[in-house]
Amino acid sequence: MPGLFDMHVHLREPGGEDAETIRTGALAGARGGFTGLACMPNSPVRIDTRAVVDLVLARAREACGTRVYPVAAMTRGLEGKELTEMMELRGAGAVAISDDGFPSRTARSAGEEWNTPG
Repeated sequence: MPGLFDMHVHLREPGGEDAETIRTGALAGARGGFTGLACMPNSPVRIDTRAVVDLVLARAREACGTRVYPVAAMTRGLEGKELTEMMELRGAGAVAISDDGFPSRTARSAGEEWNTPG
């Protein structure tokens, strides 16, 4: 087998480098036979802007060779309120969109409250 792919990892960088960095996470993956990792957007600094996607990809290039694929947040700050600029995030290199376990409060645009009958 040429290598495994982990579709759901929680790297703590950016913002939680005391727990783990992209480099140490990629190295741990490589030691386990993984050639690719999809990192979820719930790091302390959320992956919800182009700048953060750029940072993740830059740090991944400096790592051990294991490919890191950023998954961007669907909503800003994973708060379930305001949608991110998904096409911009995709253009920056995000491979998917997810709020990774955080529910979205509404399908409407930012600022509108969910109205339930009754």
